Amino acid sequence: MKLGEKAEQAEQPDVKLARDSAPGLYVLQTDELTEADEITAEGEFPQYGDFLEVGRPNAEGEVSRSEFIECPAGLAGWLVEEEIEIGASFRVLDVWKEDGSWCYTCRVIEDPE
Repeated sequence: MKLGEKAEQAEQPDVKLARDSAPGLYVLQTDELTEADEITAEGEFPQYGDFLEVGRPNAEGEVSRSEFIECPAGLAGWLVEEEIEIGASFRVLDVWKEDGSWCYTCRVIEDPE
């Protein structure tokens, strides 16, 4: 790999699989899911799955950058059940797989600071 190729990778969005999303503090950017092939070029990581665009708050509580986290049914169900709105903050505390499905322990954050 050459320096130019590595530099181009910095322009790609950060992507986290379900197992890598905890622990994490996120701000919901949209309620639209993005398919893996819309995030990266064909044949690159990730190759499958639905992803949710979220923001990562900095020390001042402002969204400093966006990234995509995998959004299996367990996370989608929690977000809908808790009625998380765009711009709201939530924390993923734990993620585990049970009977072939991803399970989540999450918490709504009223004040992310």
